[in-house]
Amino acid sequence: MTGVQTCALPILGSWPGTAPDTNYGVGDTYPAYYISWDDTQSFITALNNHITSTGQGPVTVRLPSEAEWEYACRAGTTTRFYFGDSLGCVDDNCADCAAGVLSGNRSDYMWYCGNNSPSGTKPVGGKLPNAFGLYDMSGNLWEWCQDWYHSTYTGAPTDGSAWVSMASTRVIRGGPWISYAESCRSAIRYMYDPGYRFYHFGFRLAATHPEEVTITLPSDVPLELVRIPSGSFQMGSLDAERSRVSNEGPVHTVNIDYDFYMGKYEVTQAQWLALMGSWPGTAPDATNGVGDTYPAYYISWDDAQNFVTTLNSHITSSGQGSLTVRLPSEAEWEYAYRAG
Repeated sequence: MTGVQTCALPILGSWPGTAPDTNYGVGDTYPAYYISWDDTQSFITALNNHITSTGQGPVTVRLPSEAEWEYACRAGTTTRFYFGDSLGCVDDNCADCAAGVLSGNRSDYMWYCGNNSPSGTKPVGGKLPNAFGLYDMSGNLWEWCQDWYHSTYTGAPTDGSAWVSMASTRVIRGGPWISYAESCRSAIRYMYDPGYRFYHFGFRLAATHPEEVTITLPSDVPLELVRIPSGSFQMGSLDAERSRVSNEGPVHTVNIDYDFYMGKYEVTQAQWLALMGSWPGTAPDATNGVGDTYPAYYISWDDAQNFVTTLNSHITSSGQGSLTVRLPSEAEWEYAYRAG
């Protein structure tokens, strides 16, 4: 999310220094600027406190690392810009020409000196997005990243995390509305003192989901979910697998391109009774296992749907955030089972 003026003021109440003005763009949909790296940290702290106090979890916001920023900007591309190489005109002036891979011109995808008249920032989302659905990754504003700046990538983290070894300046990425196209390339990087505010410095937020989420049921009974990372797997069993049944094939590739949460344990009898109050039919018994930590059984698919509906209503009414639970798909279940 880009830090827009309509978001910054309700969280912080006032501008940290110079306020946006009509010379450089002012309005609810304009990006927030005159923002230092230090200012972003104050905003992030305030926003995380707001998320917690208003029951909108589980999510924690932060600045993206430089690696995350470029990964998000490129959106799977290797060209100079996310829309193509745009080699039909020079980069060191305000020329416009064909985008390259995507249709249209470079000016269809970014605000830079070639299309910025009248000058100044422009409302967010006014140009075409990249393949991840992100807007204004090229141009409009320089955007702060979490990292300390180093003059090369030698020694940089390789896991996407921020480079936290101490330096004197912080990384900015993306290029501003005032610059030539060369300063809006996907790889362009620059730096400034973390306390410095400028009329084309802004920011964009990243968010981290926790590895585990605990939903509190009535009577303070916990229900734990574990985050399952996105990925691909071969679903089913090979013909030669021992004890194979024919309905397990053919083996096929499944791409799960999103993280999701899965119950850490099967739903227990204590969890069912805490939420639903009684058994839908036959109650668990000593013959098959009974007790708070035993799984709930004698449960039909229809019963599971009733539990899910009631749990989602409970999450909302008890202010436990925007999480929505459901049964896993068969593919999600096997992916989580195999765990790689």
